[in-house]
Amino acid sequence: DKLSIPDSVTKINDYAFCRAPISEVNISGSVKSIGTNAFSYCGMNKITFQNGLEKLGSYAFTNCKKITSIVLPSTVKQIGDRCFSDCKNLESFAFNGELTFKAFSLLYGCDKLKKVFVKSKETLKNICDDTTAEVFFYSENKPNEQGNFWHFVDDVPTIW
Repeated sequence: DKLSIPDSVTKINDYAFCRAPISEVNISGSVKSIGTNAFSYCGMNKITFQNGLEKLGSYAFTNCKKITSIVLPSTVKQIGDRCFSDCKNLESFAFNGELTFKAFSLLYGCDKLKKVFVKSKETLKNICDDTTAEVFFYSENKPNEQGNFWHFVDDVPTIW
């Protein structure tokens, strides 16, 4: 089942959709906060976040084993520990914002993670400094220097 969170919702409570049979979720920009375990153990294969989201609770999306890609909006400032842990098929994680504190084990157990797209080295330290995935740093304009850089093309992280 597909789930669209309407514009009238500003907060998704703890455990709200835990273990729900959801295949896709679209979270509107009115949602500012997603609680602990809100979508954990769901069978979803796609999640779409809109700008406006500020806080993700601990374990909010843990064990969502079919998700292959996550793109967080830059409006996110807080991510709880292990928020996306054990998303076994996650291959790509992108976040172009800055966190106010470290999110411990954010991507723990995401064994297929191949690419991490972040804004800066500081962001990397706060989300997954122990990753073995290839890391790319955001650059709005094509860089003159060699290295792993990325930008958005139609809301999709794209390597320069």
